[in-house]
Amino acid sequence: MITINRILCPTDFSELSRSALRHAVALARWYESEITLLYVAPAAIAAAEVSYVPTAWVSPETREKLRRDLHAFAEAARAEGLPVRVDIAEGNPALEILDTARSEAFDLIVMGTHGRHGLESWVLGSVTEAVLRSSPCPVLTVAPRTRPAPTARFDTILCPVDFSPTSAVTAHEASLLAAETEARLVLFHVIERVGGPPGPVPAGFDRKAYRAEAEDNVRRRLRRLRAPGSDAEEAVAWGWPDREILRVAREQPIGLIVMGAHGGPMDSILFGSTAHKVVRRASCPVLVVPARAHALPEADPEPVVAGVEE
Repeated sequence: MITINRILCPTDFSELSRSALRHAVALARWYESEITLLYVAPAAIAAAEVSYVPTAWVSPETREKLRRDLHAFAEAARAEGLPVRVDIAEGNPALEILDTARSEAFDLIVMGTHGRHGLESWVLGSVTEAVLRSSPCPVLTVAPRTRPAPTARFDTILCPVDFSPTSAVTAHEASLLAAETEARLVLFHVIERVGGPPGPVPAGFDRKAYRAEAEDNVRRRLRRLRAPGSDAEEAVAWGWPDREILRVAREQPIGLIVMGAHGGPMDSILFGSTAHKVVRRASCPVLVVPARAHALPEADPEPVVAGVEE
């Protein structure tokens, strides 16, 4: 059983960060969590560097106004009866988010993929991507195309895996969430080689048999990732991984995508990886499990006392 006690929800007062808060509220209701709204100020995009730099110290008057704005922003969450804290930091947004997540041991970060600056690739690359690369905990991302979140009960959870060393952890997280929310779980792999085998095609090569054998092999590997007792389904597609993941999310009632932040050794979330593309364009929230992040915490089982019967 997963226990999410503390959720960090960075905000810049944009509509997308408001949508992220709604997703945080849905999860907090389900897990009886506390939400912390974090605003990082002041910050300006440096013209000559891929970084954020402080422009000025926040005056006491500005800080007080920001605090009032944060409390107003949090009203929707408080109306649900949830405990909500507000916090203000100064400096580099990504670094401050990560520092807060580490120092206060948050279980989950929920944030939008784009901010108020408008240049979506810049904003995602400079803040959300930096958080995804180095977060100490899983990160739930909400993109502009993401559907509303009335509840944390997902119809179907899609878990794309690439069979990298972190795939087992990602599949385990997805299995726990599916079991708790009574969701259908689909373990998914995309075979990138659309053609035939490497090298010259031998005489009499049967492309249909080759594809069938490749898919059977993938399904066997997917079954090995299933949790004991899980009824997770296996699905296989051919093509570009990000396109196929997004296609399935559009065509099926997918309520959540759970995936790792890194793939193969040459993959980089900063330079166009599958996770990067899915996070930016998904029509549902994406739970990203960074390679170095701790998993969502699980509750300890109830102790069994010898000689005591219920």
